Amino acid sequence: LQRRAGLIAGPATPEEERVSRRVRGVLHYDDPERLRLLADPARLTEAIAAESGYPYRLARQVLTTLVGEAEVASDPESALATVLNASIVHSELRQVAELLEDQARALTQPLTEAPGTPLQLHAHYTRAEIAEALGFRARGWQTGVRYVEDLNLDVLLVTLRKVESRFTPTTMYADAFVSPTHFHWESQSLTARNSAAGRRYLSGGSNVTLFVRIEHDERYMALGRLFLEKAEGDRPIRIDWRLENRVPETFYVRAMRIAA
Repeated sequence: LQRRAGLIAGPATPEEERVSRRVRGVLHYDDPERLRLLADPARLTEAIAAESGYPYRLARQVLTTLVGEAEVASDPESALATVLNASIVHSELRQVAELLEDQARALTQPLTEAPGTPLQLHAHYTRAEIAEALGFRARGWQTGVRYVEDLNLDVLLVTLRKVESRFTPTTMYADAFVSPTHFHWESQSLTARNSAAGRRYLSGGSNVTLFVRIEHDERYMALGRLFLEKAEGDRPIRIDWRLENRVPETFYVRAMRIAA
């Protein structure tokens, strides 16, 4: 828009075009850490240089959104250079960050069950951003579950409105909120009670954390740690979980409308 108005001379660089096309991808950001990096992309440099740890994973989250998962996975320094060389877009990113900060509805806090990871309770994430935060790549992660061994963490990803065109008959699980503090969930159809995952779920041998989105094209909200209340059946196991933290009211109301 600034070029069309004559405020910026010359054609856009490939880096500017690439990053500007992906600015819409940050509109779900609603936690202060990602918004700070978005407002000042130069902060990404030190974080990527660390090559490990919390700041590194946080920076990879943001770069995954601004550049793409594939480039971040293969060459994070190149992904960083793409963003830094798109300096004309930085002012737009800062304005977007300020707007998103004003619009943020929920107060976020770190996920206690995933210490040392850039994941915040009641913040929204893509599947790729969740994977980057937990230290692995999302490519190939097609299911709604993942066990992160170094954190002893079972991650559950749930889409409430399941459309037949996107789900097979064996994955149309009956997942739903029972109340703002209780969630009914079905394991994968082949998960047996005596399997490694089944034993973890039923014994409390791991920390279990829940991410939920209502529609397929939305981002997942981090809803925090789950505790087993009741389990029935086998392949799949039908589990009633208790949430450590209440679901935000606006999200819960939307979810119940879907259920109705």
